[in-house]
Amino acid sequence: MKPPVLDMTRFKYIIYLLFFLVTTVVIAQSNALKIEHEERIKSSEFPSLSKQILDSLIPLRVKMKYYQETDGDSNSYEAKFKYKGKKYSIEFFENGALKETEIEIKKNKLSKIVIDSINKRLDTVARKFKIEKIQEHYGPSSILSLKQKLQQSNPDGYEIIVAFKDKRKIYRREYLFDRRGMILEVKDVKRLEYDFLLF
Repeated sequence: MKPPVLDMTRFKYIIYLLFFLVTTVVIAQSNALKIEHEERIKSSEFPSLSKQILDSLIPLRVKMKYYQETDGDSNSYEAKFKYKGKKYSIEFFENGALKETEIEIKKNKLSKIVIDSINKRLDTVARKFKIEKIQEHYGPSSILSLKQKLQQSNPDGYEIIVAFKDKRKIYRREYLFDRRGMILEVKDVKRLEYDFLLF
């Protein structure tokens, strides 16, 4: 007795089904969930190397707020302050080395080309969205290089928090865009209490 022969149509269907399932899983996992926990700490608990970097970046004495941040398995330290009317956030690795610098800006500070590119990409996610926060993003670099970029307002990209509304559901995402408005990274952000006021 001959073994049963698998019909080619059925075989193709199984292959397509497997491909669809794998693709769905990959897309679902591509957006990491961002659940950060920040805890205010004393100046004495902040890494000494990080303080030295801050002193070399910010020439004038400004009022600093120090935090320890936990995001999943990773720990970091963050200094927040206002300088020349701008809100700064400088994050450091656990060993005290510079991780990233962010400066909050207004939407109108972005060029029309960049904001149009960003809006075009956000519009593919949901028809209703609201940009809640925009920050210039400066990645890890040497102190001298970072100083020059800060003086010239020449960021590596932009970090943006966006609230979306789709079929009565409101959710948030954090996007990292490059300088041209192309998406580099996406993270889902935990929902806040005041969502009903947004739309």
